[in-house]
Amino acid sequence: MDEKSARRSPVNVVLVLALVLALAAVGYLLWSKGKPAAKQEQTPVAAVGPAPAPAAKSPKELALAAFLKTVRLEGKPVLIEFGLVGCALSEQGLISMMALQKGDAVPGLAFVRVEGNPDAEVVSQYFKDKAPAFPVYLDSQSALAKALSATAYPTFLLADKFGHIRYQGNYPQENLVQWGKALAAENQDPGNVPQFGAREIDVGKLLADKLPDVKGQVKPLGEYKGSGGLMLLFVDTSCPFSAAALRDMPMVSKSLAGQNVNAVVLNTGDDPSKVQAFYARNDPGVPVVYDAGAVTRDNWNVHSVPVVVYVSPAGKVGYQGEAMWAGMGSAIETSLGLARGALKFTATGTGFG
Repeated sequence: MDEKSARRSPVNVVLVLALVLALAAVGYLLWSKGKPAAKQEQTPVAAVGPAPAPAAKSPKELALAAFLKTVRLEGKPVLIEFGLVGCALSEQGLISMMALQKGDAVPGLAFVRVEGNPDAEVVSQYFKDKAPAFPVYLDSQSALAKALSATAYPTFLLADKFGHIRYQGNYPQENLVQWGKALAAENQDPGNVPQFGAREIDVGKLLADKLPDVKGQVKPLGEYKGSGGLMLLFVDTSCPFSAAALRDMPMVSKSLAGQNVNAVVLNTGDDPSKVQAFYARNDPGVPVVYDAGAVTRDNWNVHSVPVVVYVSPAGKVGYQGEAMWAGMGSAIETSLGLARGALKFTATGTGFG
């Protein structure tokens, strides 16, 4: 993903300096209430930050609070789409949100699109044509997407009136109306409650699941685990960020092997013939297993790719997140009682996915 600053749009935009954790990232409110946003004076960084949040707020919630203040949606349940102009699934999500809002299917639910395409001219024309009746925020450097771990497009995030993230993942087609109405009815801060649709991972059961590999063998995932644990890299064959993570796998697996941590690529959501052809051309140097559907991915609570899951020798999830090798390595070092820096990687990895 190109993270260069976007060019100025010919339409009037509001330049806002959003405090997203420690980032002083520039974002644009491109569209608001069915028309281009009115121009306002630029505000100094020191004056933009939200009031100090309660200590119970997580870093994600602090970032979310700053964003909701920018788009003036504080105190409302909000469905946020992190999308990309040019992505068919992102467009489907936008159209679905526009239809929901127009039909008032969930009274009280607000909507906002966070746009990741850095070409402001293309984006401005696109939303001029679509004319959504809700805000569109240009996240040209993906700072907000990174802060909220929403760098796979599209990703949908459902926030309650109190600034808690209550769902994050694919478009919740079957449950959105029910969840939205539940959030609209809340009058008291529920605190830190499980997200909608979340399920506890039964690692032992999941490691017993049998999956085929690209060589034709079928065996339980647990049989791949080394004495230092198992690293699973969830990918698919079409995502460019998955491709970036796969290119690093020979180096990553070599470093992990020194601590008896075995690495496995788990391809998800692709036709078996496509998987076979792809890995015949792109050998990651580690076993590749696959699930043509989304059952395995969903069972591991993986909502986008690439995602790394590390399972410790005790069968516990010690890391689940981006394919950022230093962060993964630090978690593995802690799990195995290794000295800091014991695991060394010559690539950064990808923060997208």
